[in-house]
Amino acid sequence: MSQQECSQRLSSDLIESQFQKKFTFIRQADWKLPESKTLFTQDAFLDTRLQKQKERLNGVKSKLNDLELEPWSTHTSTQSPSSVIIPKIKETFVAEFVTQAWTKFYECLSSFPLIPKNSPQSLNTLHLCEAPGAFVVALNHFLKTHTEIENWTWCATTLNTYYEGNSFGSMIADDRFMYTTLENWEFGADYTGDITSGKNVDQLVERCSKMGQIDLITADGSVNCTNTPDCQEEIVSHLHYAETVTALRILSLNGNFVLKMFTFFESSSVCLLYLLVYIFKTVTVFKPVTSREGNSEVYVICQNLETRPSQEFLEKMFKNMSNHDTSLFPEATIPQTFFQQLYNCMDMFADLQINVIERNLATYDPRDIKKISPETEQLIQVVFIEFCRRFKLENLPENARITIPNALPNFWRESPRISEGSYTDRVINKCKSDQQILDTHRKRYKRYEESIVTCNNHNFLRCCSTCTISPIYGKRFRKISYSVFVSSGLYHYFLDMARDCVDYSKEDNSPNCRTERRGSLVLIEMKYFCRVHDHPEYFHDTVIEMRNVLKLPDIQKIILVNFCPLSQLSAGLVFLLAMERQSRIQLKCHLGEISIDVSSKYIRETYSNILEIIENLLEKEDSDSILLSLVDIRDIYGNFSYTRLIRCFNNHLVMKMFRDLLAN
Repeated sequence: MSQQECSQRLSSDLIESQFQKKFTFIRQADWKLPESKTLFTQDAFLDTRLQKQKERLNGVKSKLNDLELEPWSTHTSTQSPSSVIIPKIKETFVAEFVTQAWTKFYECLSSFPLIPKNSPQSLNTLHLCEAPGAFVVALNHFLKTHTEIENWTWCATTLNTYYEGNSFGSMIADDRFMYTTLENWEFGADYTGDITSGKNVDQLVERCSKMGQIDLITADGSVNCTNTPDCQEEIVSHLHYAETVTALRILSLNGNFVLKMFTFFESSSVCLLYLLVYIFKTVTVFKPVTSREGNSEVYVICQNLETRPSQEFLEKMFKNMSNHDTSLFPEATIPQTFFQQLYNCMDMFADLQINVIERNLATYDPRDIKKISPETEQLIQVVFIEFCRRFKLENLPENARITIPNALPNFWRESPRISEGSYTDRVINKCKSDQQILDTHRKRYKRYEESIVTCNNHNFLRCCSTCTISPIYGKRFRKISYSVFVSSGLYHYFLDMARDCVDYSKEDNSPNCRTERRGSLVLIEMKYFCRVHDHPEYFHDTVIEMRNVLKLPDIQKIILVNFCPLSQLSAGLVFLLAMERQSRIQLKCHLGEISIDVSSKYIRETYSNILEIIENLLEKEDSDSILLSLVDIRDIYGNFSYTRLIRCFNNHLVMKMFRDLLAN
């Protein structure tokens, strides 16, 4: 073989290796599913060989601890053989919502027979932990360009972007697709979208039962482990368990299941994988070419559900969704032949990850993070061509679109990277002095001072649309942890600073609002929301105070000071008031004031009626459930000018509180 032929052969092997990162388990005839009575009867176990492999992998990953996250991420993305696939697909093909998740799932669909092809039959699919919706969009593209299936029904669930009690770190800020397909999304009995809640799973099961046979379920859930990279598997295991329990309660026989996982070192993952290998005809652990090479992400491709566990088995799994202390199966019930296959699987994927990390470390130059060798550049181009050829990527016909272009304006998307510095820096930050902490917050404030979306000082709200009051109740929360009505990065930093600067251990008995009359003008000054201990009570007090003020004689104007319409509930209140045709509501952004003209008798009566309806709705709250929304989010989003002004107002008010806390 000539040197040129050898070079070509090596190149071919190298390219092929990018698309063949997979391990298929072979189920043995003597394997048994443990009896229901043995489930959760023993503590979690540690397998010696798997733990040694974990230590080896974590040892290599620890070399990254001192590297700053953003430049390292840029370097590894540049070095990745798949680095141009996403931008070139956007540039070359007609395709919607092309993201890393889109390309990963499109590759799964193209690499495994998850969808029956050339069949006119209907297809029903369920997508767990789906935000922002790229799996659904990728599936639409695949179905419309590779199959003849016409009747496709889908349902998705995810942590609810519009539920303000969900933590910032768990939320996906991009809701462009969700907003336009909201009728397909299920957020559960408590409106949180939390799939680890039994009540939410029950409601999802009921909804899917009305769809008919469920042919495919995907589960793309994860948990942010940036600050605990060595414990990723343990942290996310409860979510993988909940996804699997949910899937097994819903998936039809012969259906397929795609589950994102990471490593398989701990007993929770070992047991879950053994269960899947036993009940599905074929189970393959697969790492798509567009999955980040240096992380542990893999997809467990489960084809053809052959054996459904007994009702007793599933009920016991379901009842133990919150059980993190015991193992699903006793270690002795898992065959050694399975463990041997698992060792081989983990050896393969750990070696792949270690080799990539070592390679990226060897080529890392913080002075030139985008430096790339000619050989890598050539490989990158070839991998894109091979991706398109191998998976027969085609243009999506215009009439096959599932998204609505420009459904939301560009100012919606403000999601800067939140993690700062290296892992070591973040650990050290926890031990900083008070002065160092304040200096960090001042730098963050400066970062946003000129970059956030702002508006003129005085703006009149104009709501031309009409809507009805559509109340939604859900799980009680005390503080607003996330909001779509403010710059997400700014709000995250503000909450971070508030935790450092506000002593929540001290009881603040001051009222949520104070009223002062100045002739025909009434000021209602609200407590800073970061000092509010109970948001539902805060909103209730606001409604009651406004009703009382409207009963006063000879008033012309109400000014709400420091009222921050961050929640769907409070933003909906302002929206309902501004929607009235004679309303004159002015946002004084730099002052943090909302000026409401009530000189008209008609307006006073109308506003009083609206507030009375809201007060009646609030009376239906109980210890577990609170009023979360007054107006359908689509009605609010549909009025771009209103939502833009509310976001600008909230940005200004959060910045104002940011300054005040720093000063004090």
